[in-house]
Amino acid sequence: MNRRDVLGLAAVGVAAYGAWAWRESLVKEPPAPAEEVATVASYTLRGTTIVTPGEDGAPLYRLIASEMAHAVDSELVQMDGVRLEYNHESPAPWVMTADHGEVRIDWETIELSGSVVITASTEDNVPTRLDTDRLRVEAGSHRATTDSEVTMVMGDERVTGVGMVVDFKAGRVQLKSQVNGVYTP
Repeated sequence: MNRRDVLGLAAVGVAAYGAWAWRESLVKEPPAPAEEVATVASYTLRGTTIVTPGEDGAPLYRLIASEMAHAVDSELVQMDGVRLEYNHESPAPWVMTADHGEVRIDWETIELSGSVVITASTEDNVPTRLDTDRLRVEAGSHRATTDSEVTMVMGDERVTGVGMVVDFKAGRVQLKSQVNGVYTP
């Protein structure tokens, strides 16, 4: 091999390396993937208490739930282990408990279901218990209604009926139809 052949080989090597380096410079790395932004589809709260004030600013309703879940695209909040207290700071509050419930996002209507129990005391401190399977509470009108069967126990007296209206402000319960009971004078 003479000097000219060695220089020719070196020139071919440099040209090959230059072509390879130029080709590599044209190959672009794919861009790094953009960071994904997590979107919240729903959220769950456990052991939650929400207090809603009345017109005078004093607490009027207290809603306690063992679990609340809200899907972001829904108008409803689902609840389990529900306790709703009306005028809970008074000496004789109305207390409603239920297995489940749902409340509209505007907090105007609360639907209770599954072993709904309402307890209160009469003016002469006789404990009163109302049992039903569904109850609709309208916060603004201070009323609760149901079209389901209702059992009312007041002391030793027991009354059953279908449908009920409860006026929390007036302290009045009205059974709508098929009312049967035994009163002991």
